[in-house]
Amino acid sequence: MRKSQLQTLSLIKLKNKPASLLPIFKIIFFLHEFYHKESVG
Repeated sequence: MRKSQLQTLSLIKLKNKPASLLPIFKIIFFLHEFYHKESVG
């Protein structure tokens, strides 16, 4: 399978998830990025 196909599949899976989970994912991603920067810096 090509990489672009995998990305499309993962996008479809994300769209099928309840919209209420999206903010949680965004918060987790933000906290992860912030923590990574803090621990490195």
